[in-house]
Amino acid sequence: MKKLAINWPLVATAYVTMFCLGTLDNIRGPFFPDVTSTLHLTNFQAAFFYAIVSAMAGVSGSIVARSAQRFGDLVVLRAGQLLMASGFAVVALVESFWQMIGACVIFGLGFGVLNVAQNLLVLDATPSTTSLDARRRLLSGLHATYAFSSVLAPLLAARIFHVGGTWREAFLLCSAFALTSFFISFWPTHPSAHAVVDLNDGKSSAPLPTGKLWIVASMLSFYSLAELTISTRYALYLRGDFAFRPEVAAQNVAKFYFFLLIGRLTFLIFRFKWSTRTIIGWSLFGTIGFFMLGLFWHPDLIALCGLTMAPVFGFSIDYIAELFPENANRAVNNSIAISCLFIVMMHILLGVLTDLYGVGRAFLVAPCFAVLSLLFLVWSAKFARAEKDSAKNLAVQPIAPSAG
Repeated sequence: MKKLAINWPLVATAYVTMFCLGTLDNIRGPFFPDVTSTLHLTNFQAAFFYAIVSAMAGVSGSIVARSAQRFGDLVVLRAGQLLMASGFAVVALVESFWQMIGACVIFGLGFGVLNVAQNLLVLDATPSTTSLDARRRLLSGLHATYAFSSVLAPLLAARIFHVGGTWREAFLLCSAFALTSFFISFWPTHPSAHAVVDLNDGKSSAPLPTGKLWIVASMLSFYSLAELTISTRYALYLRGDFAFRPEVAAQNVAKFYFFLLIGRLTFLIFRFKWSTRTIIGWSLFGTIGFFMLGLFWHPDLIALCGLTMAPVFGFSIDYIAELFPENANRAVNNSIAISCLFIVMMHILLGVLTDLYGVGRAFLVAPCFAVLSLLFLVWSAKFARAEKDSAKNLAVQPIAPSAG
């Protein structure tokens, strides 16, 4: 079989888009207390600042794979880029709770498209004849790009705080910056043929095994909840329970993403012989340990969770692709869409818990989410072992003698 080359323009487009998405996603956390106070929101109402985005992301993200098959990866990507940038600009202009809800709907629809599309771009840019190690490293690089933008976003927020800027000015600046990914997307004008899938192909349209899909989607979802609890509530936790100054709290969020970046770059640069599932498992275990140290020793140590969380999301995408080799794009698409539904419930839960018990106790859900992710990972191993045994049995099955 001829070995197809990696489509580097598609990879580069995915990386640039991820950088812009990460900037918009993580500039919200440091300014979250200011948005809440400016719009006079309760903690429950403020939770919808994130929950609506996640809900809309689940809606739009659920149709990305099918839409990409019909219209092409880049057309779908560009629609998401325009929606995300324009929606974030509208968020910067809102004056009330209900206006915020409407703006978050637009932003969330674009966010959901890009949240899935750039992962699919990397999968499509690395054809099946490419080594699994190459795909795994490129996915690590993709999410290292997210971590890099996530380091810069709170540092930018800290600088804006320092010069006396407002969250509205920061959001408008970032929405204008996000449009750069739209123009970059015109670079790969001729995406490779393997990025388009025949909708009438039986394998690509066959139903996915529901039980296995929900187990791996739950594993990915609970990890995402743990990471998002830190990225969206860490600054609020430090400012509310420890009276950190806004710029210092923003810098701690930047430290978390700095460690996330270092970890992801490590898995991009170096080869590791351990299985994908083993790396995810040890990473979740380490995350739980660092978080508990941060809760019971010093809150600065929570930032170290970024180091152990680093490989989980990208490797989870690779793990899902391994478990669903004939429907990798749809399985990844559906898993990310399911995770968006989990994220909606998480933000509402955090809002309720914060109102009832304070941000300190609400923050305790993060290690619980990591534990649940680890449990679903262990459960998913059952399917991997069963498929491996089935393949082994087929390989050794004797050929029946022909009649006559």
